[in-house]
Amino acid sequence: VHMPLAALLNVATHDEEYALLQERTSIHIRAGNARKGIPDADRLIEMQPQSAAGYLAKANVMFSLKRHQEAESTLRLGEVKAQQDLAGKHSDMSARYHEALHAAKAKNILIKVEKELSKEPGLIGDCIRRLTEAIGEGALCRYSHQARLRRSELLVSTCQYQEAVHDCNQCLQEKPHHPHTWLVLAEAYSGCGLHDEAKKAYYTSVNCGPRDSCHTLHLEEGEVSSMQQKGNACYQEARYKEAITHYSHALSLLHTYSTATSSIHLHTMSKAQLLSNRS
Repeated sequence: VHMPLAALLNVATHDEEYALLQERTSIHIRAGNARKGIPDADRLIEMQPQSAAGYLAKANVMFSLKRHQEAESTLRLGEVKAQQDLAGKHSDMSARYHEALHAAKAKNILIKVEKELSKEPGLIGDCIRRLTEAIGEGALCRYSHQARLRRSELLVSTCQYQEAVHDCNQCLQEKPHHPHTWLVLAEAYSGCGLHDEAKKAYYTSVNCGPRDSCHTLHLEEGEVSSMQQKGNACYQEARYKEAITHYSHALSLLHTYSTATSSIHLHTMSKAQLLSNRS
């Protein structure tokens, strides 16, 4: 595929060479040989340093190689060097360029967030702010869903359940059949005390796609937790018969799945026995 292009480059004019290099860079990426596209992308920038196309081509190569920091650096350089080109009549190029830049920023923030959380789990608040920056002012890019979903997980972990519900619903507008989003939404609903909604979200998560063993365990424990919280609510309101029903349901799920923790089992069992004695 590359030989005809290489032959043509020997006799091409300046503009023809530029177009052929763009095409070959794209072919290298599609063929899974993005590394071979680096010299061509560098040549594009060298030939027309004030054109946005070269910087975008090199950024796409860096994206394919998962070198996201270099992709962002390249695009930031292009913002300066090709400022007039981006502000000109090529509206499609400008849109693609800024979408790529937003994606690079978002991905690099996601990478930084995961590194920070692995080192300092207590930095959740700061990470939520960084993810908010990644999501941007309503702008959508290939990583906006990932950033919003990660933020919803952190919001749940810090008991900011209503905010997490909002994030999950935003994610589902973009990807309505994403199982993990439904799972996080179920946890957020459960934290809000909306147990029926939580149960529906758990079941929707199951029906959206295949589950691995960790997903199965998470779903089962979440459903048990939802039933337990319903029982707790009834218990606090002295609705003991209803509480028994919910605790009994939780216990039956525990026996069925046999994957939930023993501490949940013992706590639920003791509540059920206590209520049985009262009724």
